[in-house]
Amino acid sequence: MTNPSQGIGSAGHCLQLAGLPLKSLSTQEADAFLKDLEAGRRTAMKVQVQTTMCFQRFLNAGMMSASELGDMRIISEQLPRRGKKQSRVLFINATELGGGVAEMRLDTIALFRDLDVKADWLVIDGADRFYKVTVHMHEGIQNPNYSPLAQDEIETFHITNAHNFVRLEQEHPLSDVDVIWIDDPQPMGMMPLIKSLYPHVLIVWRCHVHVDAEQSIKTFIKDLATGNLSSERDQILINFLKQRGFEDKPKGADVMVFHKHEFAQNLGVQETGKIHVMLPCINPLSFKNMQVNDAFVEATLVKYGIMKPRVGRDAKVPPFVLEVSRFDPYKGPLELIAAFTEAAKMMPEPLQREIKLVMVSSLPGDNPSGVRLARLLQEFVDSLDLSGFPESQRSGGKYDFHKRIFLLMLDDKTAWERLVENLTKDSGFDQDRVSGISREIQALASLSIPEIVENLEYCGLISPELAATLVKEPLPTGVDFTSEQKQALIKVLTETRLRRHPGGTAVTMRRAEQNSFTGKELNAFEVNALQSSALVPVQFSSKEGFGLTVSESLVKNLEGYEATMIVTLVGGITPQAEVCECFTIEYPDDEAAASLEVYKNLPDHPDKAFWHQTFQSIIARKSVQRLVQHVANAGTLSEDERARIKASSRQAVLKNFSTWVNVHNILKGMEMASSPQAA
Repeated sequence: MTNPSQGIGSAGHCLQLAGLPLKSLSTQEADAFLKDLEAGRRTAMKVQVQTTMCFQRFLNAGMMSASELGDMRIISEQLPRRGKKQSRVLFINATELGGGVAEMRLDTIALFRDLDVKADWLVIDGADRFYKVTVHMHEGIQNPNYSPLAQDEIETFHITNAHNFVRLEQEHPLSDVDVIWIDDPQPMGMMPLIKSLYPHVLIVWRCHVHVDAEQSIKTFIKDLATGNLSSERDQILINFLKQRGFEDKPKGADVMVFHKHEFAQNLGVQETGKIHVMLPCINPLSFKNMQVNDAFVEATLVKYGIMKPRVGRDAKVPPFVLEVSRFDPYKGPLELIAAFTEAAKMMPEPLQREIKLVMVSSLPGDNPSGVRLARLLQEFVDSLDLSGFPESQRSGGKYDFHKRIFLLMLDDKTAWERLVENLTKDSGFDQDRVSGISREIQALASLSIPEIVENLEYCGLISPELAATLVKEPLPTGVDFTSEQKQALIKVLTETRLRRHPGGTAVTMRRAEQNSFTGKELNAFEVNALQSSALVPVQFSSKEGFGLTVSESLVKNLEGYEATMIVTLVGGITPQAEVCECFTIEYPDDEAAASLEVYKNLPDHPDKAFWHQTFQSIIARKSVQRLVQHVANAGTLSEDERARIKASSRQAVLKNFSTWVNVHNILKGMEMASSPQAA
């Protein structure tokens, strides 16, 4: 395949020909950024969706009715298709790694296809400069006291979106598209371009985050959503449209979707009459939520050092507090570490000696700042003052408290997937040829990387020269199961099949035996094991859009490991807490602001005095004191009460926050976009 940065049809080349009316970025900066975009260009915007998820599985599991499926079919059949057999729908976001959106989207696409809708998931190109801007926007849309958006950041944002719009036209002709669903702020700069140049396309913009925005970011996002472009701020997009012969007022989204009406009000768009409210949902049939067993739990905890190997089940796994969230200021990781430390001091000594804290994050491709925060969190843990603990729990003691706090950054890729990435980069093959070879690589996943490459060369799929390139050091690495995890998972799938649960298919069993799961799937199984066995799952968010891990934790169903969830009443968590029994925490605005200020001002290398002062300021907040009490109380709750609460909460999740409900809500949003009132 020709290098895209050299091809006359490349997005960067088209933008360079059009010219860029820059105000703050220099021409050299813009050119360098375009080269970075092209250098990091995805092989294709389209994400391969190979899941076999279908509605029949929910029917078989008794999680939905035939009439509910019939209602969705009626709505899907009424989506615009302009004389075609199927409606053409695109879902667009910024990353296929990490986070709730990426986790949901594969099943969403599969279920749309099950409704006979031609649906695809697209991910935009990006580069470091763009991701820094979108992290700024992501944080500033949740924090009214955040730093304003600068003009050079806006121009970086517009260049990226114009680049991706050109690529979208090339790979997915918009004349054939009926509906586009855009997730979050990163790709929304394409909306006024798409809607202005292709007015027949219905656009739904979905905001997944808490909205309480800094003024410049609020105005910018609102204006992009409504098509209200500014001649000073948005000249790049205006000039782009003029180059294409469009001289009218730009247009915005047909419908905007939020978790709560208050978020639309906070953004100032509630008066448009195009607001759709959707509650958060999970897939209870996914690898991340299917029932696992003791052996897989224990193998996973041993892998990460949370427990030592043992024979038999003479006792439960060590009790631990768990938070599964990206390392992000809005998830309160410093607060949880501080609260766990204080709560442990209040526990009976046997529990105090055993209890651990496990904080789990994946590394999303659009938020590299999580790596820095992970390092700072570890420094915070290492600096904890343990003078209030017995001697045996201080540094170097038998039950060293520092060593009972685990910060896990889970990989999302296997070694074989990274081999596919290298093949894509080094081979020059077109997308179809790479896809064919990648299937061969996945089938050979149980072999080492050199053995896989040797087999590809032997079969004539790659040249000896390319083979030599692919086995150069360092060889690809990534997430993998231990032999104990693999054996335990095969037993899990056997048990699942005996229960006639749709997760235990013969295909899934074969993939487990061949080690051919993707990194995201392995990651999902491991998070499942952690959520299934936690004594006290926590979601201590100061701002929250979705709250995916709340429902995930509540739906787990492993006998003997029942838990009680602790949550803050913010954003999308609130409706979950209203129907599920949780320990709840009000999070005052002033304390949320104080929390975010701490993260904003974290130096790169704080000393112990800084960390001690930070600890004292955090622990003094009422919300954190409440968290301390809840951790102590939840950790000592009776087993009968814990089991009762867990059973009630699980049923509430299945009824209100299941994937098929999410698909139904997406269809309702698209239906609203196609109605005359949204025109």
